[in-house]
Amino acid sequence: MIFANIKDKDNYKDIGWLMTALDNAEKYSDPALEIGAYPIDGRVRAVVNRYKSSEYAEGKFENHRDYIDVQYIVSGRERIAVAPTESCKLVKEYDPAADYEMYALEKDAAPTVLNLKAGDFAVLYPGEAHYPGLSAGGETSDVQKIVFKVKV
Repeated sequence: MIFANIKDKDNYKDIGWLMTALDNAEKYSDPALEIGAYPIDGRVRAVVNRYKSSEYAEGKFENHRDYIDVQYIVSGRERIAVAPTESCKLVKEYDPAADYEMYALEKDAAPTVLNLKAGDFAVLYPGEAHYPGLSAGGETSDVQKIVFKVKV
């Protein structure tokens, strides 16, 4: 997992795929851009999202096997809870076509919680179950986010 702000993106200049994503963040941040997926190159695509953050619900941790997520907040704020899949129990079998499986936290597991605001990004690797879109500070927020999907 990486958690940082785009103003510090040069710290990651040796990670080509991450720089590809971050160098395209502004291009896909236009609020007039339609929600959906946009190919960038053979390995990276941008998925533009807009939604209202929500409260926690059991069994909503997702994990990907074929893609790394680079979740970049354009506007609004949200929390992302992250836990290793080893500290979770599987609640929905892996769907290879959609590249996801769903988990719930084990009874005594405590996730790492990231608080993201505009300009922040989180890189989430396979094996790092994550629950994005959570309300921050008990208040819902209108969120505009780009999820860059990077083929592993």
